[in-house]
Amino acid sequence: MCHLRKFASAIGHNMLSACNPSPSSAHLLSHSIKSRTIEALADAVDTQIRTFDSWCAEKEQAICRASAGMGDPLVVSFLRLDKDVRDMFTGTFDVLLNLLHHVVAYICQSHDRLDLAVWNMVNMPTRIPPSVVSSLLLDLLLQATEEQAAMGNAQTSLSLSVVFARTVEPMWEMVGKWLIDGMPIRTPWDFADAQTLDEEFFIEDNELQIMDPDFWSDGYVLRKPATLEGHQKSQSAIPIFLERAVDQILSGGKAVGLLRTMGTHLSAEHASELSTLLRWSSFAALVEANSMISRDCQSLSRLISDEISAYCSAVGMRLSRVLIENCDLPWHVAAIHGLFLMTRGDDITNFTDILFAKVSPSNHIGRVVNLNTEHADGQSAILE
Repeated sequence: MCHLRKFASAIGHNMLSACNPSPSSAHLLSHSIKSRTIEALADAVDTQIRTFDSWCAEKEQAICRASAGMGDPLVVSFLRLDKDVRDMFTGTFDVLLNLLHHVVAYICQSHDRLDLAVWNMVNMPTRIPPSVVSSLLLDLLLQATEEQAAMGNAQTSLSLSVVFARTVEPMWEMVGKWLIDGMPIRTPWDFADAQTLDEEFFIEDNELQIMDPDFWSDGYVLRKPATLEGHQKSQSAIPIFLERAVDQILSGGKAVGLLRTMGTHLSAEHASELSTLLRWSSFAALVEANSMISRDCQSLSRLISDEISAYCSAVGMRLSRVLIENCDLPWHVAAIHGLFLMTRGDDITNFTDILFAKVSPSNHIGRVVNLNTEHADGQSAILE
């Protein structure tokens, strides 16, 4: 218990400066842990400890009232008190402390040092990226919740699920911001400190500009897993309960960002339509609203996928309509198809005439281009 108290207190103080790293610090070979997820876990652990303190205070009050002859008679038994503590809290605290020891062991790459002080976690140097640390912590916490439920420890499993719901909130907030605001768009005139993604987020910004030909495919990608040295364990940067929906999340945020840049997503009609499809709330509220669903990994994955699928599909369809109706995509595709596949015999001839006209002396350009534009059916637009 005292170790968990120190952990909750130390993380609360240290993370005030550590949760906002400089843009370059996270790319160092060895760096200190900077994680909003760990901060959220510390807050959740502190809540569990305060619940235990309140429970003890209520027990003490009941004993004092009974000894003073107030209220109902009470039989005090140390054996019963010990059983109540073990049933209500001991299992939860033991699991949490064991989980923190394992996280520290993975971070320090040494399972032989399970005696390491968990409250110094944020000051421990590590080569593991922040996104992998957060994913590892969430995966271990969810796994512990499922194991306790499988062993029939319902109270411990319930308490751990509450801790998990509070711990996942920062990651859930990042997902919501990505889906609602879309991917940040970097233009040539942006400064070096342009908006970027959190280092804990499982989507990575490759810092490509929007005019780069690989921007859509490579500008924003899923972070790669990391190998935990000495343990032969590959840890994904994507929490396991989000793996089912991660492709929808990635494509949905990309589509929203592109629509915002094109100035079409902000219309009142479509904004209202999309807002009805995605009413973002806290993760705890989402789970509470679907309390009949089991809180294991597979159930949570299906719940999240179902929650965002309608919104992501609507955004994708909206982007398709804009490309087809506003940007004349079929016309450009037909022109390229006719040119490179030579579906029309005169296309390549018109293309070469226009190409040579572009490099001809200026007094001949206008006459040649005007002559061929009447028959090019869009090939001049490709060059321009």
